[in-house]
Amino acid sequence: MSQNVRNEEMNCLGELKRGDLDVLLMVDYDGTDTVTDDDPDSEFGSQKERFRFRHTGEITVYRLYRLATVCLGLLCVLLLTAITAQQLRFRAERDRLQTNFTNQNIEKAQLQSKYTNQTTERDQLQTSYADLTKERDQLQTRYTSLTVERDRLQTRYTDLTKERDQLQTRYTSLTVERDRLQTRYTDLTKERDQLQTRNTNLAKERDQLQTRYTDLTRERDQLQTRYTDLTRERDQLQTSNTNMAKERDHLQTSYTSLTRERDQLQTRYIDLTRERDQLQTIYTDLTRERDQLQTSNTNMAKERDHLQTSYTSLTVERDQLQTSNTNLAKERDQLQTSYTSLTKERDQLYTSYTSLAKERDQLQTSNNNLTVERDQLQTRYTNIAKERDQLQTRYTDLTRERDQLQTRYTNLTAETDQFQTSNNNLTKGRDHLQTSNSNLTVERDQLQTRYTDLTKERDQLQTSNTRLTAERNQLQGERDELQKRLSELKQLVADEGWRFFNSSMYYIIAMKNSWGENRKTCTEKGGDLVIINSREEQEFINKEFGSTEAWIGLSDKRTEGLWKWVDGSGLTTDFWWEGEPNDYEGDEDCAITGYRGARSNLSVWADYPCSHPVVGLCEKHFPGGSL
Repeated sequence: MSQNVRNEEMNCLGELKRGDLDVLLMVDYDGTDTVTDDDPDSEFGSQKERFRFRHTGEITVYRLYRLATVCLGLLCVLLLTAITAQQLRFRAERDRLQTNFTNQNIEKAQLQSKYTNQTTERDQLQTSYADLTKERDQLQTRYTSLTVERDRLQTRYTDLTKERDQLQTRYTSLTVERDRLQTRYTDLTKERDQLQTRNTNLAKERDQLQTRYTDLTRERDQLQTRYTDLTRERDQLQTSNTNMAKERDHLQTSYTSLTRERDQLQTRYIDLTRERDQLQTIYTDLTRERDQLQTSNTNMAKERDHLQTSYTSLTVERDQLQTSNTNLAKERDQLQTSYTSLTKERDQLYTSYTSLAKERDQLQTSNNNLTVERDQLQTRYTNIAKERDQLQTRYTDLTRERDQLQTRYTNLTAETDQFQTSNNNLTKGRDHLQTSNSNLTVERDQLQTRYTDLTKERDQLQTSNTRLTAERNQLQGERDELQKRLSELKQLVADEGWRFFNSSMYYIIAMKNSWGENRKTCTEKGGDLVIINSREEQEFINKEFGSTEAWIGLSDKRTEGLWKWVDGSGLTTDFWWEGEPNDYEGDEDCAITGYRGARSNLSVWADYPCSHPVVGLCEKHFPGGSL
């Protein structure tokens, strides 16, 4: 279209230039070729006249043609001006439509960006709403759990209060019982001290008597060393002394058993104390481990909250970057589209001017579409804004509800901590009362044990007092009896040749005779042939009577090879010389000691014929034991 206008302009300029040239030629012709009447040549004048008339007509036609040409040029100029004005108007309208289109695109991009932002904000608010809902549910669950725990702690607090009251009552009762036992213990201690004093006095008196008894015994031993002949009465005294020694050993055994039992009880007490310390140590270790686990749990909870916060921040940042990436991709696509459209539009503008009308229509249509789309986007923006406001309201409500739950959770936590503190205090009080109760129980048991021990000790002291009194009286009687018998023993030992060892007296018959005759002589003196039951007794005989061959109370008369003592007891300890008994010639049925053929200081027995004449060794026992 622009090319056609440009061609028309060139045609108009050509016509104007050609008309102006004719006018100029006509002006020159009129100025130079004018025919006057003073020309002498008439023929030439008539021809010139004819030519002038003809040329005047041509001039008139030419002038009309020139006028038409001028008018046509003016018309072309006007047409060119109108076309230029129309082109300028089209260009201005195109620019306006282009500006409107650009503004519409910008507004659409702004609305699209606002829509994207509103969508993102809506998604964020939706996510925040979901998170707040979860957090509200979690807080509600924790609130329920804390309520249950508070009720449980309240129940434990009530139970511990009741248990504390019970322990306080038991503690009071044990205190009263301890005071009562303490009073009884004090009384028993005083009574024990009195009995101890009396026992000490009796023990001193007994020791004095024992000393005197020892002196008398030493004197008796000296007399026994010097004399060998004792009486039957001394045997009775020896038997009595043996019984007293057995009684003393029995009492000593009882005392040793009681001492051992006391040591066992002391050991059990020490073991229980050690076990209590071990349990206390284990309890302390478990308490420390529980505190460490609680601290670890708290740290892990804080770390979890920190990681949750970081995860939420990263999620929001990821969503924002995703949104920015999406917006940039859309913007890139839009710019690419715009660039392509502008390139096509530039090509279309350069290619054909006529496409401006179509483009204007298209722009008008696009403008209408963009207006409709803008209205839709505006409507969607309004809806999203309303939805955002609703979500913001719900977010505010949830935030307020979360803050309320957080406040209730804080209050419940504080209340739980108070209950926990009260529980710990009551637990400590209960443990303290339990410890005091245990200590009082142990103290009561100890006092009871000490009371029992003191009672037993008092009874033992009373028994000992009675026994010592009886022993003192008995010793006094024995002392008098021993003094009397010592006098008799001195006379007996001085008159005869008896020798004393342990609880027996030994006498050797100087006259050699058969086994039976020697036994008869021993019987007449109140004894019998000697019965040797120990190594000590054999050594005593070897020492006192040397290598003298003498009959002893051992024979196998009734059953050959079955040696028996004169009291009918079997042979348990023997001191035969090597090769003895040999029953030489089948007639050796009686035993002697001090065999001359023996090369030993101990094994000196041999079997002899019972009719063989050797001295006899007599023995008689004290019925009452050793002196």
